[in-house]
Amino acid sequence: MPRGTAGAVLALLLAACSSSETSSAKRSNGGVVNDPRVQGGQTGALGCGPTEAALAGEAIPAGGGGIVIRTAGCDDFDAGALTLLDEGGEMVEFDVEQLDGDNLLIRPRTDLGEGTYRLGGPGTEPADVRVGEQAELPSTLGTIEPAGDGCDPVFQLTLDPLVREYLPQLRLSARVDQGATETWFDFGALETTAGQATLALPTCLSSCVGEGAHELEVVGELAGELGTLEPLSLAFHVDCVDDDGSCSAAGGGEQAPWLALLATAGLWLRRRRRGRPPS
Repeated sequence: MPRGTAGAVLALLLAACSSSETSSAKRSNGGVVNDPRVQGGQTGALGCGPTEAALAGEAIPAGGGGIVIRTAGCDDFDAGALTLLDEGGEMVEFDVEQLDGDNLLIRPRTDLGEGTYRLGGPGTEPADVRVGEQAELPSTLGTIEPAGDGCDPVFQLTLDPLVREYLPQLRLSARVDQGATETWFDFGALETTAGQATLALPTCLSSCVGEGAHELEVVGELAGELGTLEPLSLAFHVDCVDDDGSCSAAGGGEQAPWLALLATAGLWLRRRRRGRPPS
């Protein structure tokens, strides 16, 4: 075979392999897309202090709803020694309520007004928490729809405008196929842009999400408020799963692109040899 032809075939194979590896790298273990725009859930579980949303400057509504703090990542934490100061440096009296997991709720004994409050205590870094205007309590979470390619359980969540006022206090839980309800995004861990977020569902919650049709139920909860928001329900389908239960970049049961190209190139070379006159 002429050197130029052999070089072209080799270059084509290398390019195909590179493309396949790049496609595979877009997925992490469990079939979740490794994309900075996609959130995978359970973030913030080991934090210490106010939630990510509060630390990012998202305000909690004025009133008596309270401030969520995380304690899983704290050293020598003492809830009894926490302090909350208003903008004038005056102490704000509050009660500490235990939430699920390692989360606590700082519940003020009188409604908080608008302003910036300083929360601190042993084992935590002092942090500012912003309190905004009073907000109406939402009753619905918003809408959700598929955003993946059929292999990755990825969804687009659009929050109800009223829910956006409660981001530091919002927790999302998920249930797949009528299984157990598990925390998807802990209090204040959900990041949004203009009220929207692209979310990846872990392929293993209480049970693994295998190939085929599934049902997803998403439940929203606001810390310090009774009840939950109206759940969202969605049917979705996983199309490409390997024998080990993880998503395959090449598609379910399909040959990887670079393998298909290698076979084609081998067939082409054999035909070239058969057609070459004997030397």
